[in-house]
Amino acid sequence: MELLGLPNIGNTCFLNATLQCLLVLPSFSKEILCQEQLWNSSPFSNLLRCLSDVHRSGLPDSGANQASKADLMWKVKYSLSGYDLKYLGDTQQDAYELLVNMLCQLKEKGMIVKMLGVNYTCPVSQLEFQLASVRTCTSVLILHLKRFGGPGGLEKLETPLLFPSELRLSTFCGDTVPPLHSASP
Repeated sequence: MELLGLPNIGNTCFLNATLQCLLVLPSFSKEILCQEQLWNSSPFSNLLRCLSDVHRSGLPDSGANQASKADLMWKVKYSLSGYDLKYLGDTQQDAYELLVNMLCQLKEKGMIVKMLGVNYTCPVSQLEFQLASVRTCTSVLILHLKRFGGPGGLEKLETPLLFPSELRLSTFCGDTVPPLHSASP
């Protein structure tokens, strides 16, 4: 019996995991599939086309085998390389960084499709939110920081961050959040 998952085409665990996590989200997949006629005519929708094809290949009655899925994975890698050439190589990459890049690419392409006068809902909008609660930590605090900068905000930052013993996030939060890497320690 054929395996139902995505094949590893050379250090692509990061890609497989990211695709599987995104495509298992019903609202995300639904937005891609139900608007296929809208975005399919756009030359800017290669990544959407790839995601749609990968999603369909995972369906039990798709008839897709590992060879056809491997071809799809190469198409996804090629599509992502338009955003960052490192995805063409055979080196392991960071899954979170890929997710951010993929969502940014989808959002940018979605804005282009909308500018063409199409009534289009970007699948990324299903994943956007803004934190609306305050927590006071009395013992251990774990921070997850987006450590990206440079042109387009896609360069991973390696410089260490220094935090005071008391950290008030209200100084960083507001209508626009300044990038942490340009703030003083």
